[in-house]
Amino acid sequence: MDNLNQLLTDILLATKAEHQTGPVPIKISKKGNWEPEAKKIEHEFDHIAFQEGFVMRNFSVLHDDDDDQGGFTRITCNCLDMDTLFDYISNLEKKVDKPNEVLKSALNKAITMLDDYNNMFGDQVNKTQEITDLDEILKLH
Repeated sequence: MDNLNQLLTDILLATKAEHQTGPVPIKISKKGNWEPEAKKIEHEFDHIAFQEGFVMRNFSVLHDDDDDQGGFTRITCNCLDMDTLFDYISNLEKKVDKPNEVLKSALNKAITMLDDYNNMFGDQVNKTQEITDLDEILKLH
């Protein structure tokens, strides 16, 4: 396990040194069956990636026992560096012109769905006042 930790740390440090941004694919092959330790390996990879400034997007451990020497395991993961994450977030923020309008629309849809649900089960409580109150709150923001 220590070998894998050092290997992953080296890969991520080299990626940082090259100023690579975006998805960082990592593929490692090890002799033997490492599938039983997949959760432990994933936890370690996630921890190391975070320490080095990366966030793990996906992870898999696949064992192939076709050869006579106990087979080998392929460990693959895909990480994003923090700069890319912040770029994604800022791009999303730019696309939302009016966040209050988006929030208001989502809340109105939720109220409609809840109202439909209540009516489906025979609850005949008038929600006009609650809807008016929520609408006033949203107008203030």
